[in-house]
Amino acid sequence: QATSIACQGNNVYAAGFNWDLDETITESRPVLVLYKADTGKASAIPLFERAGGLISSIRTDTKNVYATGQYLTGDQWHAFVDAYSLKGEEVWERLWLDSGKRNANDMALYQNKVITAGTDSENSFTVTVLGASNGRILWENNSEMTGRANAVAASTGRIFAVGRYNDWDNYRTLFAVRAYDLLTGSLLWEDVQGTAGVATSYNVSEAFGVAANGSRVYVVGALFSRNNPGGGAAFTVHAYDTKTGSLIWRDYFDLYSYFDDAANTVYLSGDKLFVGGYGTRMGGGRAFTVRAYNAVSGKPVWTSDARGYYLEDNGATALTVAGNRLYAAGAATKDPFTGFATKAYDINKGTLLWEDHIDNQVPATFSLTPVASTICATGSGIFAGGTSSVTGKGQAFTVRANEAR
Repeated sequence: QATSIACQGNNVYAAGFNWDLDETITESRPVLVLYKADTGKASAIPLFERAGGLISSIRTDTKNVYATGQYLTGDQWHAFVDAYSLKGEEVWERLWLDSGKRNANDMALYQNKVITAGTDSENSFTVTVLGASNGRILWENNSEMTGRANAVAASTGRIFAVGRYNDWDNYRTLFAVRAYDLLTGSLLWEDVQGTAGVATSYNVSEAFGVAANGSRVYVVGALFSRNNPGGGAAFTVHAYDTKTGSLIWRDYFDLYSYFDDAANTVYLSGDKLFVGGYGTRMGGGRAFTVRAYNAVSGKPVWTSDARGYYLEDNGATALTVAGNRLYAAGAATKDPFTGFATKAYDINKGTLLWEDHIDNQVPATFSLTPVASTICATGSGIFAGGTSSVTGKGQAFTVRANEAR
């Protein structure tokens, strides 16, 4: 599966994992591939030696491509950050060889620093900052509560990490947002929200995406809250003041009452904020949901909630903007199967302009639902990465290029 993609000029970098079918399907191998945007020519970038694992996130600047993820030694999961030149030459690597299970789920580049978000060996919500030139660890901040950081962004000398805290005593997880000083790692403010559940029904609240500019940070996820009149977990968008953490506006979208919805991804473009995720249908299954807001006021501008077939798990997982178009990657139903999907919308009206699918599901010994999990744009192309089915071979690491139109 391709889990992350980055565009830089005529280069498209896709990363994720493959299963080592020649040895055992229980061990995944991290993969990083360089494609030429205009021709699709692919060349694998030789990675620093890894026994197994995956790349969860990649980012590029004008000199390097950076990859972060997890790798396996014995029964222990460790985190890594690798730096390669844009041509794929090794520059440096950084490994965390502590005990337990450590994960790096997301990464951001800011002011010559590499910022990772995930968990440490104690299963704590963790942010780590490294020097981009050499990989030296500058600081790490671990929360007192267990949980995980899913996404990270930076702006105006601050780092913003979002995810969840575990509060099993109250039968819930909590929607968590934390802001740090870029240079020292000091916690500047945090916001934690979520409604308690009961022993037979846990309330799972969690933040999945974050975007920031000079004055505001936008956080999206799923939240059980008494402020959501519909019941269930809402497709949630919060806008905070970057300095104080005060809540400026919020939106809770509920497709149907008493069913769970979630916002998975956010993309900020000027004064427009785009959020993608899913809404749960009355009769079952999920709708591929994209919602646009005025970033200043929080007023919804348009909503698209393609509903497909019953019992199919549709959803938007990644967004990007090119020109006057918004592009979304995810899983959508074209026929009775859910597949790898790329969609294009008019940025101002939300009109669906075109959609592209790979939905040839094939039974396999190990199978993932076909889904486009990441997207980027460069030149005249839109590039989506994820997984799709290959006849007789199960699931495949997949990158698909569409014309930006």
